[in-house]
Amino acid sequence: MEPALLVIDVGLSNCKCVLFSRVGAILARAAIPYPTMHPQPGWAEQDPEDWWAAAAQGTRRFTSEAPEAMARVSAVEAAHTAALNCVQVLGVYGYANEYDAQRYMRDALVLLTGGEPVEVIKDSIGAMLSLSSGA
Repeated sequence: MEPALLVIDVGLSNCKCVLFSRVGAILARAAIPYPTMHPQPGWAEQDPEDWWAAAAQGTRRFTSEAPEAMARVSAVEAAHTAALNCVQVLGVYGYANEYDAQRYMRDALVLLTGGEPVEVIKDSIGAMLSLSSGA
């Protein structure tokens, strides 16, 4: 099974997920749209849970499209960044138990601290892609 790198881009109208091989070839890609609400003229709002669901749906697609590559995907830092952005968008409500954002943040922090340190994971990905860490 060839190692792979998963890239998730949460954009203005959809979440783009791309799975790359170690040499940069695209193994699979998905673009999952989500709605933008316009409650008043000049306003645009999105639900952070739609972002999360789109990223999860795009990632699940790869299980059927490129199952051999999914065996080695590391997305710990992406999960943390997405959860942090979700909490920041909601402001103080992002930490309230009534919203799932606080659970996403808690889970992402466990991913960051529960396994290997992020720098070790980055070095592993860099070695896998034959890149130097600059150290």
